Amino acid sequence: MHIIVQKLIFYGIAFLATRMLVGSYSSLYLLSKGLPIEGLAMLKGMQAGIILILSIPFSYLSDKYGREKIVSLSFLCSAIWLALTAYGSTVSWLYAGEVFNALSLALFNGPFEALLIDAFQKNHPSRKISEILGIFSKYSFIVMALAALLGAMLATSTESSLFWWISFLILMGFYVSTFKFLKNRNENCDSYSMKNIFSKSDFLSHMKATLNIISNNKYFLIPFLLLAIAVNLYYQVILQYWQPMASLLMDDLKSTFFYGILFVFILLAQSASGKSIMLFKNIKNLLFILIFLLVFTSFILVFFQRMKNIFGISLIVLSFFIIRLIQIIVSGKINELIPGNQRATFISSTSTIMRLFLFPSLFIIATLVSIMGLQVIPALGTLLIISIPMLVTISTNEKTENVKS
Repeated sequence: MHIIVQKLIFYGIAFLATRMLVGSYSSLYLLSKGLPIEGLAMLKGMQAGIILILSIPFSYLSDKYGREKIVSLSFLCSAIWLALTAYGSTVSWLYAGEVFNALSLALFNGPFEALLIDAFQKNHPSRKISEILGIFSKYSFIVMALAALLGAMLATSTESSLFWWISFLILMGFYVSTFKFLKNRNENCDSYSMKNIFSKSDFLSHMKATLNIISNNKYFLIPFLLLAIAVNLYYQVILQYWQPMASLLMDDLKSTFFYGILFVFILLAQSASGKSIMLFKNIKNLLFILIFLLVFTSFILVFFQRMKNIFGISLIVLSFFIIRLIQIIVSGKINELIPGNQRATFISSTSTIMRLFLFPSLFIIATLVSIMGLQVIPALGTLLIISIPMLVTISTNEKTENVKS
């Protein structure tokens, strides 16, 4: 693999893995700072709202001004998030930190994925996009697993802020390093002046071109977008609540080592999904199988409060494996349609569509959790059933349109 692609993979993994030093117990840390249980979803909802508003403008700037600069800035915002969360002694500080966390993700997600895919396509034009997504997923989750395990083993308790500060210092170092490496790599953006970058007409023209891509490929894109919406909603919810769910299963165990080990298995499961994508040929049949498996595990998890054993924990890990595999498939299919000079904006536009559903849903879920308890979360898996008839119906419509043509 080309050295530029390898370096981009390294920096992408560095960004994600450094954050994972506190990932195995971050929710419990926030709860120890006074954040109520329903506040976790509120925090995630605020994060989703900020990303919803800013991801498209940031991705537009990255397409026009340079994805490299935007990606580098995401490291700085992530470091500020860690520092504010570590320093904060009240809930207000946690919310302030989460603002910078949301900014870092809005700056990183679309632009980095576009940067990585374009570099891969330029240096390996005969290989499929899903291959680089699978490779990045495989290695990033392995390294994140090791980082989470290290943080869990060395942290004294779920209330310790030590590794929040350590992660802050590491990310500041990577910010300086990425700025030097990426500052001269503006290969895939147009040469625009600052005046043109912030031109309203140019922005609208750029967005119109992006929407035309969706409109011209609606029979292909809509089924995948519907599936992505359902799966990503469930992913975001269990990503936020897996620690309280596991704590309930294990009788309120407070050991950071246990959550570190569990988080390692969750990350390794997602890494395995990156490897597994190379083993399947019939993607459509695989999607149906994965959806049914996820719905099945969700139904069983509805009763996790009665299980009180490792079986419920295993189902949580299995859910992460299935969801990540679906996400890789969907992302690879969608990215095949995107021209290089619009890739970041397109990725963020489709992501924004999904977040339009995610943003209100998380606040509804927070309310349901406060009323009904954590058992409401796996019940959300039943929403995935809706994706199946929609996928079949739209696929049938596409065939009908082709026949008429």
